[in-house]
Amino acid sequence: MKPDRLFSHVPRRILNAAVIAGGIAGIVLQAQFRWGIVTTFVITLALCGLCVGIVTLVYRLQRHG
Repeated sequence: MKPDRLFSHVPRRILNAAVIAGGIAGIVLQAQFRWGIVTTFVITLALCGLCVGIVTLVYRLQRHG
């Protein structure tokens, strides 16, 4: 892995899984609440960012534990 990559301390597979989980959660919520395209995009983006943030925090706490 490149050391200058953002979130380089987190394995790429874990980051990918976090983004996928956020995307699926966004799709499920969209189907339940029948949001428009823009709202769905913003909420899904926020959920993906939240999932990545949580994973990054967990890995940082494990590392400095």
